[in-house]
Amino acid sequence: MSADDHGALLRDSIRSFLSRHGARSRVRALRGTQPGYDRAHWNELAALGCIGALAPVAHGGVGLSLADMAAMLQELAPGLGPEPVVPVAVGAVGLLSLAPDSTLSQSLLPDIASGELIAALAWQEEGYELPGAYKTTLSITGNQARLTGRKRFVVPACADGYLVTASSAEGPVICWVPAGEAGVALRSEGRIDGTSSAEVEFKDVVVSPAHRASGPTVTTEAICDVADRCNVAVAAELLGVAESMLRMTLEYLKIREQFGRLIGSFQALQHRAVDLYVQQELMRAALTAALEVFSAHDSTRRERSIAASRAKARAADGALRIGREAVQMHGAMGFADEGDVGLHLKRALV
Repeated sequence: MSADDHGALLRDSIRSFLSRHGARSRVRALRGTQPGYDRAHWNELAALGCIGALAPVAHGGVGLSLADMAAMLQELAPGLGPEPVVPVAVGAVGLLSLAPDSTLSQSLLPDIASGELIAALAWQEEGYELPGAYKTTLSITGNQARLTGRKRFVVPACADGYLVTASSAEGPVICWVPAGEAGVALRSEGRIDGTSSAEVEFKDVVVSPAHRASGPTVTTEAICDVADRCNVAVAAELLGVAESMLRMTLEYLKIREQFGRLIGSFQALQHRAVDLYVQQELMRAALTAALEVFSAHDSTRRERSIAASRAKARAADGALRIGREAVQMHGAMGFADEGDVGLHLKRALV
């Protein structure tokens, strides 16, 4: 079976998955809880191949492209599931794939792809600018290494461990820190959609040689490239959320009556709906262009970075505009917690 066929089957499986598990009541019930997501749903997504989609086949993954991952995220997005697919399936898998022959990658990637292990992505810091500018350090003395630093916006907040990026005398290094390890302090930070990220502090945490990866392939540029892939993935998810919000709004305009007429017949609302459709298609165009750049074998690091930033910026602006307009066009129902359009807008804000 070709990768294209496998990708198509995965997308069909996701549609079937959402038809069974896409109820927004589940999303509401999980808000503000710990860990904030459903492990059974996570395992089912892993069984479908979503979590290991980008992981190498040799490490238990599916070996699909970023374009396939983007298509899957668009399909998943309308369900608003709180499961941390992008941070784990794109970010954590991407970092570990930088050093596929390392002991760390060989031990973690199969368990992540199978859903047995959820690795939180810990790479942002206070005053964060670029993924390679780390204040978190790994000090190596003889055979002993100790990790010290603080990471922000760690997602998911509750995980089996943390995949941490740090600086060392040998260059950038990727460290695995199991949850509950001595010297790890976590502070959960709630987000507007009911999910949470965390601020995690590492104080002289001992990291064994088997729990770290470095070398010529683990470079600042390579880590930045993984961050750009995450931006493209988030753009795809935002497009899926925006499509869902616009679709819900157009359906509402066809059934809501005011002054004895369907509000969808009002020209002012028709014009607003068209403007939102244009925003949606601009998002799609920017995402498509970015995926083409990432699929080109001769694209440069700078070209990929620009394309990813453009797609993410366009998607963020477009999704927020569509969401705010959708809430307004739903009227009072748009502001009520019972209205699903508000859940979509909160996801877009996160």
